[in-house]
Amino acid sequence: MSTVCERHARFFRSTGWTTVEYAKRLKCSRTMVSLILHGHRSPGLRIAASIERLSANWSEGAILATDWVGEPGGGEQEAKAA
Repeated sequence: MSTVCERHARFFRSTGWTTVEYAKRLKCSRTMVSLILHGHRSPGLRIAASIERLSANWSEGAILATDWVGEPGGGEQEAKAA
């Protein structure tokens, strides 16, 4: 699992949210949240931007949308679908 995936998992754990609550905040499915948290999928641009917004005040620093660039299965797939 990449460093950004590990940071993202730590951020998620620090929130105390369930995957259902987090999915609602990210406006995506719980399945997508699970795939991202386990490193099986990288978020597309929209979800990555939401993660950046939600993590803005996190003690370890925001997880920037650009941090996901180059991650397998990342935003290029979502951009093509749009």
